[in-house]
Amino acid sequence: MKEKLFMPLFVVLLSYTALLFAQNKHEEQALKTFKPTVNKFTEFFSTNPKLVSKSTFPDSPTGFAYTIFEYTFVDISYNIEKTNSIVSPFIGYFEVTVTGRENSSCGNLKSKYPGFATLYGYDKMDDALRNDHEKCFKSRGVYTYVAKSAPTSIKFIFAYQDDKWVFKDVLLNNQSYDMMLATLSKPTKNRPAITESAGVAYNQKWIDLLK
Repeated sequence: MKEKLFMPLFVVLLSYTALLFAQNKHEEQALKTFKPTVNKFTEFFSTNPKLVSKSTFPDSPTGFAYTIFEYTFVDISYNIEKTNSIVSPFIGYFEVTVTGRENSSCGNLKSKYPGFATLYGYDKMDDALRNDHEKCFKSRGVYTYVAKSAPTSIKFIFAYQDDKWVFKDVLLNNQSYDMMLATLSKPTKNRPAITESAGVAYNQKWIDLLK
């Protein structure tokens, strides 16, 4: 009788062990394939990259405001987490800590609110790119420019689907970072896609990050 009970229990235990082994191998594979993406972004942000942004701006003669943002790399951390989804069994993310500056101080678009000493950039793409100079880059505070911005984290989120990592979102302060999303792949109403050829060329390295 004991032998009859032992065999089914042994089979169950063996099956469970095999399942755990397969899950661990899958997790190891997911982590292994995520590291190259992390390394790619680490190398990219280590160059203190710049991007030119485009946003709707009602007070602009063209209806848009253009600004170049510069990110100074501080640190990066990453992790992957299991999910209950069959389609996306893992979520991978990394947080890039940076400080930021922008070249809007040389722009021609002013804030309409009293007391705000900062500018919102340029009404033309060419003017924004033409003022890609050190003297124009400052950190914009709430009411005025500051010498240096506080470090902040940008969180990139990927889902593991069909044995590859798929970009899903980028967050700033736990909210979708519309400006960077529009640059990478997902324009919005207030952050339209950049169609100007000079702007596309300027941001090409950002676009290549997801290839």
